[in-house]
Amino acid sequence: MNRFWMLFLFLMVTSWSGAAYADQPVHVAYPDEDGQRVEADSTFVFGAAPPGAEVLVNGIKAITEAEFGAYLAFIPLEVGENKITVEARWNGQTAQAMRTVYYPGVWTTTDSSDGPRIDPSWMIPQGDTAWVVGDEVRVLLKGTTGASVSFSIEGVCERIPMVELAEYPSYFWGAGRFGDGTDATRLLDVEGVYVGSYVIQPGDMARNERLVFHVSQDDEVFDVPAMGRLSILEPAQPRVLEVTSDQAPLYASTGMEFHGRVWTWLGSGYPVSPVAWQPEGTRMQWIGQEGEYYRVRLSGDTEFWARRSDVRLLPTGTPLPRAQFSTVRIRDGERSSSVRMHLNQRIPVQVVYRARPHQVKLVLHNVQWHQDSIFFDHQTAWIEGASVQQVTGSQAEVIIDLAGDRLDGYELYFDGSDLVIELRQPPQVWAGSPLEGRVIVVDPGHGGSRDRGGTGPTGIHEKDVVLPIALLLADGLREAGAEVILTRATDTAVGLADRRQLAEDAQADLLISVHANAFPDGIDSTVHHGHSTIYTHPFHEPAAKALQNAMLRHVGFPNYGIQMRGNLAILRSPMVPSVLVEIGFMMHPYELAFMLRPDGQKSLAEALYFGIVDYFEALVRQ
Repeated sequence: MNRFWMLFLFLMVTSWSGAAYADQPVHVAYPDEDGQRVEADSTFVFGAAPPGAEVLVNGIKAITEAEFGAYLAFIPLEVGENKITVEARWNGQTAQAMRTVYYPGVWTTTDSSDGPRIDPSWMIPQGDTAWVVGDEVRVLLKGTTGASVSFSIEGVCERIPMVELAEYPSYFWGAGRFGDGTDATRLLDVEGVYVGSYVIQPGDMARNERLVFHVSQDDEVFDVPAMGRLSILEPAQPRVLEVTSDQAPLYASTGMEFHGRVWTWLGSGYPVSPVAWQPEGTRMQWIGQEGEYYRVRLSGDTEFWARRSDVRLLPTGTPLPRAQFSTVRIRDGERSSSVRMHLNQRIPVQVVYRARPHQVKLVLHNVQWHQDSIFFDHQTAWIEGASVQQVTGSQAEVIIDLAGDRLDGYELYFDGSDLVIELRQPPQVWAGSPLEGRVIVVDPGHGGSRDRGGTGPTGIHEKDVVLPIALLLADGLREAGAEVILTRATDTAVGLADRRQLAEDAQADLLISVHANAFPDGIDSTVHHGHSTIYTHPFHEPAAKALQNAMLRHVGFPNYGIQMRGNLAILRSPMVPSVLVEIGFMMHPYELAFMLRPDGQKSLAEALYFGIVDYFEALVRQ
């Protein structure tokens, strides 16, 4: 099966390239369409040309790879329409391909040739919002420059003046993360962007009221309704939300702070990464709304954002969560130790892991500890001790001291109103046969007709590149005695939650998700490329390090680094050690060619195999 896949993939790419050269000597894989809109001041251009050809993109010499003819270049863009010319030269012949892309700029002036206008795609609020007394309601409207603009909230305030910005400091994600850090923050020239704000006052009342912008310019006066309605929550009738999904993520920021790759409150956006997860049934106070996100208060000043799809509003009059507990019970299981807190309500909780000293801390909100009993139901070699302290009037901390220096994972859930955390111990690993009996889930990324993943210069998709490498890895792990579960063995679609659930149901010792990387516009992939690994929970970092080091040692692409990220669904489970491996860059001609050759696929699979062996060998008990 694996040999068939490797041969099929190699022949498919080679034959595709030859057919492309016959009819279209220069192929442009990205930008993938004429007139494409690019939301960055630079972009990459990649595709395929005749093997051995020299390729110039707008006069910039591209990186080329001889076997498949892949090329890659990175070019700057001007605001407006940009012509891209790809020219290939080989054996005295010349061929060209053309593309046009449009870069709208970040804060460019709205066209005023037809008179005063507004741009509805640049408007805040974009959806329904809800606020409490003391909150600042920030509004934004983008249109033609030089207008007089104000806003009203029906029944609350009338014609609050707005100002047109002249410049605004913004943090450019691409430059800050991938550049030398000296030009990450810039003052942007701004025209036609109007901002204003209003602080909710005691006595203000609003229930689904309209917010209206008033625009006056060149003897024209018109009103523009915002795209969402506004409500003010009544402090005398606090509302409660209940978590309806398993391990609902909470976020520290919303779209008011992030737009694309520009940190700013000027523009619509989305939360970045979860900072905490709440088990099903958790109850929290509702204190605001921004579009599809609710603002929640855990206790005191601890506030986060939750997706509306993960929670439900309980009926008005539902009491705010307030819990008490006086007993903690600790006991051993076959592979885990459990800590049970006897609560009388399902209150919010945060889990904090520390490697030194080796501890798990639970921060319980809206709770009172009565300082009664901590029971060790029988001696445990995994938990060395536990303590509880009331740190504020509404927060208590349960600190669990762990033996050893590794934690495989945990499961946090409510059993009735009891809060339970199951702390999973690392497996017992034997010297000389570290993979014997290990349960390993190998996940070839993407799959199916809709989720193709990234696209390389030759037009091949990520789903097809990673599958044969994952199949080779699975074979090697089985030969070493591991039980291997593949999330897919063919080009089929599998949901991200289903992949994660498969690993949890199997109580796997490791989940490795195999991918090939690609960048968004604005980042120079001729410079930034190579191997990388990603993990979410800090106690899964050892697996990420072992796999990254093995790829660097056995394959040797550039070290693109180890990243801790919270926004990847496949890595969200705290129960199973989970790592996403970016074996190389689809966009980079040399790395893609290596991933497509049978010997390269074998080398990458072996590198991943050795990384997994290294990870489990570190768990051998002396």
